[in-house]
Amino acid sequence: MLQTDRAFLAPRDSVELKLVSIWEDVFKTYPIGVEDNFFDLGGHSILAVKLMARINKEFNEGAPVKRPGGKGARLHILPTLFAVIQR
Repeated sequence: MLQTDRAFLAPRDSVELKLVSIWEDVFKTYPIGVEDNFFDLGGHSILAVKLMARINKEFNEGAPVKRPGGKGARLHILPTLFAVIQR
């Protein structure tokens, strides 16, 4: 289990639950909370590509994750799952 200074924040709805499930599968780390940081979990460019491919596949074009002008998310700007959801 990942140790952080932050309190664990569990998914609060079906979108967060799907995203957390994807993050846990990609990172092979359990549990991951919605405020856990991509980089603190060991995230790097290859995992970012895998993660975004899984998110885009799961949510198709209706992903709750957006970047200026289109699809996907920018994990270097939005490193936590909560920040991605809020975008």
